[in-house]
Amino acid sequence: MRVMQIIYCLGVGGSESVARDIALNMTDNMVHGVAALESDGPLRQTLGANGVLTWIINKQPHERVRPMLRLWKAMRGFKPDVVHTHHLYELFYAWPGALLTGARIIHTEHEYYSLMSPNACFRLRQLARLCRAVTGVNEETSAFLREKVRIPAKKVHTVVNGIDIERYKTSTLSRQALDLAENDLVTGIVARLEPVKDHAMLVQSFRMVLDKLPQAKLLIIGDGSERHNLEQLVDELDLEGHVRFLGIRSDIANLLACMDVVALSSREEGLPLCILEAMAAGKPVVATEIGGIPTVVRHGETGLLVPSGDAHAMATALLTILNDAGQGSRMGKNGRQLIEQRYDIKKSLAIYQSLYKNT
Repeated sequence: MRVMQIIYCLGVGGSESVARDIALNMTDNMVHGVAALESDGPLRQTLGANGVLTWIINKQPHERVRPMLRLWKAMRGFKPDVVHTHHLYELFYAWPGALLTGARIIHTEHEYYSLMSPNACFRLRQLARLCRAVTGVNEETSAFLREKVRIPAKKVHTVVNGIDIERYKTSTLSRQALDLAENDLVTGIVARLEPVKDHAMLVQSFRMVLDKLPQAKLLIIGDGSERHNLEQLVDELDLEGHVRFLGIRSDIANLLACMDVVALSSREEGLPLCILEAMAAGKPVVATEIGGIPTVVRHGETGLLVPSGDAHAMATALLTILNDAGQGSRMGKNGRQLIEQRYDIKKSLAIYQSLYKNT
């Protein structure tokens, strides 16, 4: 069976990581390809080293038909049995090529906040008719697909994001390699530097944290359109030397091992993979109480939840964990147990494989 996945880019993001895990782990009697609708990134090297074919469609802002043609040509060469699209944007450009090559379409939505407009719901409802199955990464997203988009319930499946737990059991990176002292109290965030992730709120909260804990450090992993603005904010708040921008990294498991707590300040989310990764690494999480986050960040058990946009609440929650290593360790252990019980990648892959073969 030949499976081609369509993602936004070959950078390190949530849906891109799901596509990577499918391509690298679902290898029995399957050949995988991954097409990035927009841009290249470090994921291409990882996929290529494991025999996964990749394509960069390089869609430009003014283009509509040409990206569809380029995707169709890639599919015509690869001859997929299944085209698996991630997000409505990718489905919109991939469906003509999939139909022309006779491939079955499986579609995944990784959140529902980008589908809130009537226009988005209408587009997805129409395009879902061409799909053999539509999946949501949590029950909240699947319920939205059924109730708001009005996709027939028999076509909608929930496939939670899965984590390769073994990857997070050991680390080969020391704190010294990141120029961190052993007694530093390290907060980290792994997320695209885009407005929806609201890094600015986290940086503002970290100013309050640093006022109480001079040994605090903040690691920001990821890149995006907000980087310049965030660097300016760090300067304005006199945080230079305490906040570090590490850019896009492929060694997330190693970086998580160097953190005391993982934060996520997003305004909107589905079920973010970065939180599942943090919990798999045994780290407590402080995150905004939105989307599917409360299903995994259980307040007081695996981490702490704060209102979206509330820098003071974020600072208070971070200080609570950073000031009590025992509580952080307990939350981290609870989080890892939850991942092992409910979010093992083997379970997710088994469902996707069944959809590929039986729909």
